[in-house]
Amino acid sequence: MKGEIILKKLKIVINSIEPVGGSDSGIWGNICIKNGQSYFPFADWSDIISSILCLWLDAIKRFISTNFKEKCELFFMDGPYKMEFIPHHNQITALFCEGNCVLMQEDSIDFDDFVRQLINISHCFLDEFQKFSSYSTLKEVKVKLDIFEKYLATTGFTPTL
Repeated sequence: MKGEIILKKLKIVINSIEPVGGSDSGIWGNICIKNGQSYFPFADWSDIISSILCLWLDAIKRFISTNFKEKCELFFMDGPYKMEFIPHHNQITALFCEGNCVLMQEDSIDFDDFVRQLINISHCFLDEFQKFSSYSTLKEVKVKLDIFEKYLATTGFTPTL
Protein backbone atom coordinates (compact mmCIF):
# COMPACT_ATOMS: atom_id res chain seq x y z
CA MET A 1 0.00 0.00 0.00
CA LYS A 2 1.49 3.32 -1.06
CA GLY A 3 2.18 5.78 1.74
CA GLU A 4 1.60 3.22 4.48
CA ILE A 5 3.56 3.86 7.66
CA ILE A 6 4.62 0.86 9.69
CA LEU A 7 4.56 1.81 13.37
CA LYS A 8 7.41 0.31 15.36
CA LYS A 9 6.63 -1.25 18.70
CA LEU A 10 8.76 -0.74 21.76
CA LYS A 11 8.41 -3.29 24.54
CA ILE A 12 8.62 -2.55 28.25
CA VAL A 13 10.44 -5.46 29.89
CA ILE A 14 10.26 -6.01 33.65
CA ASN A 15 11.51 -9.05 35.58
CA SER A 16 13.26 -10.10 38.79
CA ILE A 17 11.09 -7.86 40.96
CA GLU A 18 11.56 -7.80 44.72
CA PRO A 19 10.82 -5.47 47.61
CA VAL A 20 13.97 -4.15 49.23
CA GLY A 21 14.17 -2.68 52.72
CA GLY A 22 11.21 -1.40 54.71
CA SER A 23 7.90 0.13 53.71
CA ASP A 24 9.55 3.43 52.71
CA SER A 25 11.87 1.68 50.27
CA GLY A 26 11.17 1.08 46.63
CA ILE A 27 10.47 -2.13 44.83
CA TRP A 28 13.48 -2.99 42.70
CA GLY A 29 13.89 -5.17 39.65
CA ASN A 30 15.15 -5.36 36.12
CA ILE A 31 13.45 -2.91 33.77
CA CYS A 32 14.36 -1.88 30.24
CA ILE A 33 12.92 -1.03 26.86
CA LYS A 34 13.31 -3.56 24.07
CA ASN A 35 13.57 -2.03 20.61
CA GLY A 36 13.85 -4.78 18.01
CA GLN A 37 16.86 -6.79 19.19
CA SER A 38 18.34 -3.93 21.27
CA TYR A 39 17.74 -3.17 24.95
CA PHE A 40 17.83 0.22 26.64
CA PRO A 41 19.59 1.02 28.91
CA PHE A 42 20.66 -2.66 29.13
CA ALA A 43 18.85 -6.02 29.17
CA ASP A 44 19.61 -6.52 32.89
CA TRP A 45 19.19 -2.90 34.03
CA SER A 46 18.28 -2.84 37.74
CA ASP A 47 16.29 0.08 39.09
CA ILE A 48 13.44 1.17 41.37
CA ILE A 49 10.49 -0.03 39.30
CA SER A 50 7.84 1.51 41.55
CA SER A 51 9.37 4.99 41.13
CA ILE A 52 9.90 4.58 37.39
CA LEU A 53 6.25 3.63 36.85
CA CYS A 54 5.17 6.76 38.74
CA LEU A 55 7.53 9.00 36.77
CA TRP A 56 6.49 7.52 33.43
CA LEU A 57 2.74 7.71 34.15
CA ASP A 58 3.12 11.41 35.05
CA ALA A 59 5.31 12.15 32.00
CA ILE A 60 2.96 10.41 29.55
CA LYS A 61 -0.02 12.23 31.07
CA ARG A 62 1.74 15.58 30.56
CA PHE A 63 2.66 14.63 26.99
CA ILE A 64 -0.94 13.78 26.13
CA SER A 65 -2.19 16.94 27.87
CA THR A 66 0.00 19.08 25.56
CA ASN A 67 -1.72 17.38 22.62
CA PHE A 68 1.67 15.88 21.70
CA LYS A 69 3.20 19.31 21.10
CA GLU A 70 6.14 19.03 23.54
CA LYS A 71 8.69 16.31 24.07
CA CYS A 72 8.16 13.66 26.74
CA GLU A 73 11.09 12.45 28.86
CA LEU A 74 10.95 9.03 30.54
CA PHE A 75 13.79 8.83 33.04
CA PHE A 76 15.39 5.81 34.60
CA MET A 77 16.21 6.45 38.26
CA ASP A 78 19.69 4.98 38.50
CA GLY A 79 21.99 6.68 36.02
CA PRO A 80 21.80 9.28 33.27
CA TYR A 81 19.46 7.29 31.01
CA LYS A 82 16.19 8.49 29.54
CA MET A 83 13.93 7.85 26.60
CA GLU A 84 12.36 10.84 24.88
CA PHE A 85 9.23 10.91 22.73
CA ILE A 86 9.45 13.72 20.18
CA PRO A 87 6.41 14.70 18.07
CA HIS A 88 7.41 15.07 14.43
CA HIS A 89 5.07 15.50 11.44
CA ASN A 90 2.08 13.73 13.09
CA GLN A 91 4.31 10.87 14.21
CA ILE A 92 6.33 10.21 17.33
CA THR A 93 10.06 9.55 17.35
CA ALA A 94 11.75 7.81 20.28
CA LEU A 95 15.24 8.88 21.30
CA PHE A 96 17.27 6.71 23.65
CA CYS A 97 19.72 8.92 25.52
CA GLU A 98 22.59 8.75 27.97
CA GLY A 99 22.66 12.25 29.39
CA ASN A 100 22.42 14.56 26.38
CA CYS A 101 23.91 11.99 23.98
CA VAL A 102 21.43 10.17 21.69
CA LEU A 103 22.45 6.50 21.54
CA MET A 104 19.63 5.30 19.31
CA GLN A 105 16.65 6.77 17.44
CA GLU A 106 13.44 5.09 16.32
CA ASP A 107 11.00 6.94 14.04
CA SER A 108 7.25 6.25 13.82
CA ILE A 109 6.79 4.40 17.09
CA ASP A 110 3.43 2.95 18.13
CA PHE A 111 2.73 5.29 21.05
CA ASP A 112 -0.74 3.81 21.73
CA ASP A 113 0.83 0.39 22.17
CA PHE A 114 3.44 1.81 24.56
CA VAL A 115 0.71 3.44 26.67
CA ARG A 116 -1.27 0.17 26.73
CA GLN A 117 1.83 -1.67 27.93
CA LEU A 118 2.50 0.91 30.64
CA ILE A 119 -1.07 0.62 31.93
CA ASN A 120 -1.07 -3.19 31.80
CA ILE A 121 2.36 -3.51 33.44
CA SER A 122 1.34 -1.08 36.19
CA HIS A 123 -1.78 -3.15 36.92
CA CYS A 124 0.21 -6.40 36.92
CA PHE A 125 2.80 -4.81 39.20
CA LEU A 126 0.07 -3.74 41.65
CA ASP A 127 -1.61 -7.17 41.53
CA GLU A 128 1.69 -8.96 42.12
CA PHE A 129 2.63 -6.81 45.11
CA GLN A 130 -0.75 -6.24 46.75
CA LYS A 131 0.51 -8.26 49.72
CA PHE A 132 3.03 -5.46 50.29
CA SER A 133 0.32 -2.81 50.59
CA SER A 134 2.23 -1.10 53.39
CA TYR A 135 4.89 0.03 50.89
CA SER A 136 4.42 3.74 50.30
CA THR A 137 5.86 3.48 46.78
CA LEU A 138 3.25 0.85 45.90
CA LYS A 139 0.49 3.16 47.12
CA GLU A 140 1.99 5.92 44.99
CA VAL A 141 1.90 3.71 41.86
CA LYS A 142 -1.78 2.96 42.53
CA VAL A 143 -2.65 6.64 42.96
CA LYS A 144 -0.71 7.68 39.84
CA LEU A 145 -2.29 4.89 37.77
CA ASP A 146 -5.80 5.83 38.96
CA ILE A 147 -5.20 9.49 38.08
CA PHE A 148 -3.73 8.51 34.70
CA GLU A 149 -6.66 6.26 33.76
CA LYS A 150 -9.22 8.86 34.88
CA TYR A 151 -7.38 11.48 32.85
CA LEU A 152 -7.39 9.26 29.74
CA ALA A 153 -11.14 8.77 30.18
CA THR A 154 -11.63 12.56 29.91
CA THR A 155 -9.56 12.92 26.73
CA GLY A 156 -9.95 11.66 23.21
CA PHE A 157 -6.91 9.44 23.72
CA THR A 158 -8.18 5.94 24.41
CA PRO A 159 -5.69 3.15 23.79
CA THR A 160 -7.44 -0.21 23.54
CA LEU A 161 -6.43 -2.42 26.44
